[in-house]
Amino acid sequence: MTEFNDAVEYQRKKIAAEQWGEQVQHILGQDGYVEVAYNNNRIERTYHRGPKEGTFEVIQPAWSPDEVMMQFIE
Repeated sequence: MTEFNDAVEYQRKKIAAEQWGEQVQHILGQDGYVEVAYNNNRIERTYHRGPKEGTFEVIQPAWSPDEVMMQFIE
C-alpha cells in the first residue's frame, strides 16, 4: 500500500494550499468601497457609495492552483 504515499501526500499539500489561498490576507475600506485581498492573489472590490454603489468587481484574478501551491510551500 505504500505505492500511493507520494500521490496522497501531494493531494494533501494541494488541498492545504487551496485552503490557504482562500484565506483573507487583508481588508481595505476607503472612498466608498471595501477591498478584500486573499492569499491566492485575488482582489475583490465591493462599492457601497457613489455611482457604482452595489457593484462587485474582481480587481485582480487568482493565481493558478500550481502558483498557489508554490507560494504556500515557500
